[in-house]
Amino acid sequence: MSGNPQPRFPAGSDSAALATSLAPLLTTNGGRWALTADGEGLEREFKFKTFAKTWVSYQQTPSNTQCSNYLANN
Repeated sequence: MSGNPQPRFPAGSDSAALATSLAPLLTTNGGRWALTADGEGLEREFKFKTFAKTWVSYQQTPSNTQCSNYLANN
């Protein structure tokens, strides 16, 4: 198994255009995001100096479920 996952795009999508748009976002190309192990998502690590700053950020970020529901309905 390769250490670098390959992006997986939905059937019927323009994979070449999506790959071109995705490339500059990835850490392998100087970006700040990494592909998930299955290649179906992006992830990024954030570090905060205090718990209070972490909590504020957590409250302002929608959960994965909310994001999935939004994408499924739009």
